[in-house]
Amino acid sequence: MLNGVVMLLAMLLVACNGKTPATPIQFSDICKNDKKTVEVVGFARLPPRIECSSSNCSMHFWGNAEAQGQWHWAQLKVGSGKNQMELPPTQFKNTDLKFRDDAGNVLGHNAKVKLTGYVTGPLTPNSNVTFCSISVEKVEQVK
Repeated sequence: MLNGVVMLLAMLLVACNGKTPATPIQFSDICKNDKKTVEVVGFARLPPRIECSSSNCSMHFWGNAEAQGQWHWAQLKVGSGKNQMELPPTQFKNTDLKFRDDAGNVLGHNAKVKLTGYVTGPLTPNSNVTFCSISVEKVEQVK
């Protein structure tokens, strides 16, 4: 009986805010969570070639501060508000990466963050590369 009440309360909370709760995962498990909302810790960096539109901008998301091994795309809304990324200039350098966490703090190149968002992938543009994309809903700074 108690388990049923707890389950009902959880379903009501999801129904009230309209969002599926995020599942905490390890960085190495991002691509195993296609079409799921997750929260995962990693490091933000600008890619060699920027991918932006008027509404969204993508940055690389790495599992380590050295940017070695696997990376994924993190897509944020363009803007200067919470959980948004400022549009970098056409000719950019690492210091041009500016995005805000959920508290409104400005973060930049190689910031350690916990991202909450919806995973798409794996994407395999060629046989040498496999990555996923996270549509970011929330950014939290990790100290």
